[in-house]
Amino acid sequence: CQSPKDTTFEMINVLFVLCLCLTSSSGFSIVRRTVLQSTMAAVSGGLLMQPNESKAVIESKVCTAGVGDGCDDLAEGNEFIKSLQRKSAENREANLKDATLAYQIKNYPDVFASLSPPKFMVMKADGSGFLLMTAEELEPLKQKGKIKLEKGTAFGGKTQDMTRKNVLRLVE
Repeated sequence: CQSPKDTTFEMINVLFVLCLCLTSSSGFSIVRRTVLQSTMAAVSGGLLMQPNESKAVIESKVCTAGVGDGCDDLAEGNEFIKSLQRKSAENREANLKDATLAYQIKNYPDVFASLSPPKFMVMKADGSGFLLMTAEELEPLKQKGKIKLEKGTAFGGKTQDMTRKNVLRLVE
C-alpha cells in the first residue's frame, strides 16, 4: 500500500511526462519553464494538499484579541504570552471602539461634506458617537465655546496620530 505522498509524487511525474509529450508533439520547442509552469498549474489544483492537511486548516482554532479556543494552543504554556492575551481580552472593547471611531473619522467627513448643504461631524461630549450639523447650526456653538478642535489620537487618546483627521468635539 502506498502513502498519499508517494501517490502525489507519482501523479506529478505523470503530469510532467504528459506535458513533455504534448509540447514536443505539437511542434513547439520544449522550454523547461513552460513545462514546469504547466505541471505546477495542474498540481496546484489541490493534489499537493492531502485531505488531513486541508481538514486541519479548515478546523484550526481561532484566537482573536486574546479570546477564542485557540489561545491556549498559541500560548504553548508561555506565561508571558498568556498575560498578553489576557490584556488583549480586557482591552478588546476599548480597542474595537477606538478602531470604529478611527474608521468613521477617516471616511465619513468627506461624504457628509459633499451633501447640499454640507454637514459636519461633531463628536458627542462622551465620545459615544457623532452629531451631524450644518454650518448654521455649528457657528453659534463655536462662538459660545461649545465646540473644540481635537487633534487625531490613537490608543484611547494617549498618543497623537498624524494619520488621523482632526475632529470637532462638543464640550458641555
